[in-house]
Parts: sequence; structure tokens; C-alpha cells
Amino acid sequence: MLFRSDYSYLQILTIKAMHPKAHYTLLGDKNQLVHPQMKDSLAGPLAKHFKVVELNKSYRSTNEITDFMSAILNNTTTQSLGVSGEKPQVIETMAVSESIARLVKAQFKEQDSFVILCKNKLACEQLYHELKPLVPQLQLVTEEQKVYMKGILIMPGYMAKGFEFTTVVVADANAEVYTEKMDAYLLYTMTSRAPLQLFFVTGGTLPKALAHIGEQYYRKEVNI
Repeated sequence: MLFRSDYSYLQILTIKAMHPKAHYTLLGDKNQLVHPQMKDSLAGPLAKHFKVVELNKSYRSTNEITDFMSAILNNTTTQSLGVSGEKPQVIETMAVSESIARLVKAQFKEQDSFVILCKNKLACEQLYHELKPLVPQLQLVTEEQKVYMKGILIMPGYMAKGFEFTTVVVADANAEVYTEKMDAYLLYTMTSRAPLQLFFVTGGTLPKALAHIGEQYYRKEVNI
């Protein structure tokens, strides 16, 4: 039985009790965390039941996005098998809505998927109301959403896990927003949603998890 490792220890025990004769494979990226309190929670309990095989080759994103994503957590083992593309871009601006609207106009094509990510639901709702007059086709995705939506979306970063989008914009890449040490894993997860285009919009001071990344890994635009 194959399933992703987004399950708690209790959930895995429940599944095992329901299917006691099955063999199991847990597949997932241990660093893609939207519930940081669960980090390494399976390592101890499951160590005696599973053989761990680490896969260090990545094919989803361009080489440049994979390199940037690895730099967030100082990961030196991942090898990218993707194609070359543009480096992620950091946009420093005080006019967040206007800058994102320009990105939509420049980057979005009808056959593509375009997502704007914020840390939480409240930030998404606030930005949605600011952006909607500038981007009429913008759709707010909430926990109540039952089907996958195409087009130009805005959603909390924790809801993006499991999806991928042609273009990803992290709209609140500010030090005062991502203040916890474990926020690095959320930013890593948000970054991993982008196979081709990745943008970070900041008011000037990047979160600690991003600020340490060398400038050789990204482009920067200042538009204040």
C-alpha cells in the first residue's frame, strides 16, 4: 500500500489495523511542512518498522527554483534534474497590489495556472479585496472549496501543498510576517509549488529564512 507521508502516527496505526497484512510505502518530502509541530514526529515511532530510503533527485521545478528552494534550508544534497529557466525574483515594493497586478498582466496566460500565496487566511482575504478591482478574474480559495479551480487564485500557503502552479507569487515575504523558526519550512513548501516561475513580494526586509540566501540565486527588482 502506497500513500503520502502527510499522516500522523495515529492515522498510520489506524490504517495498519484496518489492513494488517498489507505492506506499506510512505512517500513524501520531510521538509514540506504546513504543520511544523509534526516535524520529525514519525521518525522515532516508525523507525523500527520502516527502512528509510532518501531520494535526492528533484525533477518538478527548474534548476534555478530547486537551487533557491534548497538554499532556504541549507540543503546541499538535492540534485536537480529539471530544465534551466529564470531565477526566482524578489520584488521590493510598497505598492503590493499594483506590483502583483503587473505580474499577472505580464505572466499569466489562459492555459497556465497562477497562484498568489500568503501565510494565512486573513492575509489572503485582505489582499483579495485590494486586488480584485485590479484583477477582476481573481478567485479566493478557502477551506470550503470542494473542487480545484483554474485561473488566477489566491490562497493560504498551507492550502497549496499537493498542487503545482505555473507561476507562484509569495505576496507577503516580510520579516514581520514569518517570524518563527519553523516558518522556513512553510516558505520551503510554498516555494516548491512553482515548476517554472517564482516571485517574492516584500516591503523591504525579507524573512530570515530568505534573507540569508545568496544573491546569485535570485533576481531583484526595487519598485518603491
